Amino acid sequence: MSEELTPQLPVSSAEVADPAPTLDPEYLYTEGNLSEAPAASQGQIPQYSFQRVPDIELREKDITWGKDAPVWEAIERLISHEPTDCDIQKLVANCQTFFGKKNFLAFDQWRNSKADGFVVIPAKAEVGSVWFIGDIHSDILALEVAFQYISKTDPNATLLFLGDLLDRGSFHGRVLYRFFDLISRSGHKIGFIVGNHDEGLCKSPDGIFDSAVRPSEAAEWLNSTPAESAWRYLAEMAISFFRRSPRAIVMPDGLLVAHGGVPHTDLQSKIHTTNDLNQEGVLQDFVWIRLHETARRRIPNRFSRGCSIGIDDFDAFCSQLGGLLDRPIGGMIRGHDHLDPRFKFFEHYQKHPVLTINTMCYRQDGESAGSFEKPVIIARWNSGTMPEVHKLTVPSDLIDRVYGSPRVAVSAPDGTCKEMSN
Repeated sequence: MSEELTPQLPVSSAEVADPAPTLDPEYLYTEGNLSEAPAASQGQIPQYSFQRVPDIELREKDITWGKDAPVWEAIERLISHEPTDCDIQKLVANCQTFFGKKNFLAFDQWRNSKADGFVVIPAKAEVGSVWFIGDIHSDILALEVAFQYISKTDPNATLLFLGDLLDRGSFHGRVLYRFFDLISRSGHKIGFIVGNHDEGLCKSPDGIFDSAVRPSEAAEWLNSTPAESAWRYLAEMAISFFRRSPRAIVMPDGLLVAHGGVPHTDLQSKIHTTNDLNQEGVLQDFVWIRLHETARRRIPNRFSRGCSIGIDDFDAFCSQLGGLLDRPIGGMIRGHDHLDPRFKFFEHYQKHPVLTINTMCYRQDGESAGSFEKPVIIARWNSGTMPEVHKLTVPSDLIDRVYGSPRVAVSAPDGTCKEMSN
């Protein structure tokens, strides 16, 4: 991608002598009234209520690009660039150099070692502004829209991805390339939580890509590329990156961040210290477990990594975790479940509220509900309350140009099926 069209997340003002940098004029611009997070008194750990805050909805007519060119034309130019093998090899080399540095990624300074999959940010830590990006699933358009919006709305923000970069969508390699491109430019402003589709991707000694998730479109695509393709090197780096990335993070105010759920009841009895949160089975549950929306309790089903946990089971873990830390757990933000619309506050989770978000901007394979076009959902961390949801509507004609017109199967008079445009 050219430097002119590839925006960078600026470093925080604490790391430079000059004032916080201004943005390039070619950034997405939107009018927005963002609420300020409550400040704690010096030396005190505030107690929070974790109430839901109003959602902010931004339609395409509210967004302009610079002074003249529409934002969507610029975004379309960005995502239409196809990286060459040379581009990919250079990116891999840059990232491998950066990954060897200490505390290169956001929140790494609070990991006792690279093996720590459970990260607790101190209650009094200053982390600045943080935005959550939900499941991407190879949706390059949604990824770019989310990044451009945050870059302009909150230029010093840290982006925390909730996992599942791959599968389902169409642009597996392009999403990986753009994600690691952001890291290579401003890794200290990028955080990542592993999703089940990320953790599931693997490569055998004989060079075959596979996944613990079915279907795995990313693995199938990688296996279709030539043996010497640079995309394979990028995927190998991604697999290594996923293996050493966190599975869960606790924010300073007690907000729990994970892709899936929390340790099920059979593992909760084995957690006695914060070190126990790094057990393999515990970390796996943060990635794979689903939250049942109505059941009070669920029996662990260890024949499936993606079994569900009940409301009372979830509350029990949150209370247990709060007892191990210096603050109560107030609520949780997660991804994992594909929703229509793309976000949901689980209404029966009252004691510890739960917000689930997805960021994909269209109805993907395997989904049947709702319209083809979906809003891009991101959320802003507001200390002491549930995150503030932002809904960004992408023009339907742009989605159609990138992903094709939506099609549905209909029955013909002879009993066969054919596809017709919606």
